[in-house]
Amino acid sequence: GWSMKFKIPKKVTIFGKKFKVKIVDTHEFAGLMDSEKATIYLSVHQSDQQLIATFFHEAYHAMHWRIGLNQALSRDMLEVLAESQATLLMEILDFR
Repeated sequence: GWSMKFKIPKKVTIFGKKFKVKIVDTHEFAGLMDSEKATIYLSVHQSDQQLIATFFHEAYHAMHWRIGLNQALSRDMLEVLAESQATLLMEILDFR
């Protein structure tokens, strides 16, 4: 297992842009990346493991936006990409 407990940062730099990370009390979404506000929102209503996976997922959405992939790919494709990348990271870091 992974001995170190991962702590979700309050701020994260993604491809040269600082994003705020806010944990919010909502049931409307697990996670949301707001490119205009440069903020990642995470719902408090998930397990610690799910919160980390959601954070990675939204960070990948932010990266895709930063590198211009949003212009090239459909929403569905971006969703598959963010989810698969977040899953790989969870597997590599052994967060399960």
